[in-house]
Amino acid sequence: MQQSKSKLFLIELIIIILFFSIASAVCMNIFARGKVYSNQSTQTTMATLLCQQAAETFKGTNGDEAALAVLLGASQENGRLVVEYDGAFAPTAQDAVYRMEIAFAEGNGVKEADIVLKKGDDTVYALEAAQYMGMQEI
Repeated sequence: MQQSKSKLFLIELIIIILFFSIASAVCMNIFARGKVYSNQSTQTTMATLLCQQAAETFKGTNGDEAALAVLLGASQENGRLVVEYDGAFAPTAQDAVYRMEIAFAEGNGVKEADIVLKKGDDTVYALEAAQYMGMQEI
């Protein structure tokens, strides 16, 4: 009789340990996903803020590309302004993780800036800004 009670207790103990190990594995998976979603949210928020800052600076300089380059700390590449950022979104000249490219177009008295922030080849955030320059006399 004593033998069967101890076997029953051991089986019950094994089932409880199994249940808690499965529950802990599920909880760890949920926390890991939460961390990934948090990182993605932070990336999107920072990209949005940087692109909005660039758009406001573009409008504040009345579309002056040289002034925009100075204020943003940008370099000129292939007719575009480029600002590179590290993993913490601080401007950097080396080991860049993120890259903001600003391309300009002008026509009908409006100067436009296409602002794109990328991580590698993936676009994190894109924004278009326009500044009315006035109609030019013919």
